[in-house]
Amino acid sequence: MHAADLGMGVLPSHQGVGLGRRLLDRAIEDMRSFDGIDRLELTVLATNTHARRMYERAGFVEEGVKRRSLRQPNGRYEDEVIMALWVGES
Repeated sequence: MHAADLGMGVLPSHQGVGLGRRLLDRAIEDMRSFDGIDRLELTVLATNTHARRMYERAGFVEEGVKRRSLRQPNGRYEDEVIMALWVGES
């Protein structure tokens, strides 16, 4: 296996202070140290523009969209954006 899924979240009460970016940077650093892990993958809600920008600034690129893939408790459907980052050697 050469790819790893990344999942993370920050409570709303702790957002906006750089914690998400610190967690992300640490996860990327850790994954680069594992032999055999060359790619990090994640999905993020299309409406979560703050998280999407954070991932893009860290080097993740959008690879696709899963349309109406999540149903919220209120019945509304949301799209997920698929993103990935190459962490292996060129």
